[in-house]
Amino acid sequence: MNIIHKIETASKGVLILFLQGRMLSNENFDELLAAIDKGMNDENKNFIINLEELTHLNSSGLNTLLKCFTKVRSAGGELVLTQVNSHIENIFEISKLKSIFNICASTREALNFLNAQEA
Repeated sequence: MNIIHKIETASKGVLILFLQGRMLSNENFDELLAAIDKGMNDENKNFIINLEELTHLNSSGLNTLLKCFTKVRSAGGELVLTQVNSHIENIFEISKLKSIFNICASTREALNFLNAQEA
């Protein structure tokens, strides 16, 4: 099962990746990285990853998200996580990664955050 079930263009320079299911291995890294590589260009450098339908996340999944975060940041972009359920948000808190990632409650909030970063 693919971890990405939908990709949308939200606005100029912003792609949204909708994740689903379980993120429990580094196999997901290849799929996410390929989507980021394919979507990233001079106009698209910011990404929103919607976790609403992600049911499980472990240390391998966190590592995958960190690698994606680093790739996007290294290219001069931003990566924002949205719609994180309470179970997964707890994992970010325990791992102390909540202070590293930009986490927003909704896509609208994430877009506002990204627009503010561009200003």
